[in-house]
Amino acid sequence: MEDIRLATSKFFSQNPEEKASAFSEFSLMEHFSVGKVSRTVFDHYLLWKMPEPFDNLELFNQLDSDGDGLLSFDDFLVYSYLSKTRPTCAECKVLVKFVFYTCFQCFTDAKRCSYDLCAKCYLQKKNAAADHQQQQPHRPAGHNYDGGCGGNWWRRQWINQQYDSRFHLKYVK
Repeated sequence: MEDIRLATSKFFSQNPEEKASAFSEFSLMEHFSVGKVSRTVFDHYLLWKMPEPFDNLELFNQLDSDGDGLLSFDDFLVYSYLSKTRPTCAECKVLVKFVFYTCFQCFTDAKRCSYDLCAKCYLQKKNAAADHQQQQPHRPAGHNYDGGCGGNWWRRQWINQQYDSRFHLKYVK
């Protein structure tokens, strides 16, 4: 997580309007103590923010940099950065922090939503959906990842020419 914390710091230092937006969201949550948010409040925030079920079992503990069971604004910034630059696995619903795989057909078709898998689900062959059989590997640079419909233009910009036969690999750091 240290690399992600460094990337978060750089991202928000270069994007003060994004940091202000994150601060507004953080300020709306009930604070357990001054400048901190409890796990329960963060869980409710995720339920409100994420349209699909979201597996955040490990996420809170990984975000909690000092291990006190509360998230500071800096911890929340890491979540905000991850949610803007990383997809959620279509199968297990974890927020993917590093390598992920995406359906090549969805990746190249601007009318389709992205279908992304974490490395674990990809290795366990959890891509049984008939619409997502041809998948290929690629790597985007440090731009925002827009995994929703309409975000395909960015994904197409970062296609690596070396393909595996089924998935497009993304390594984001």
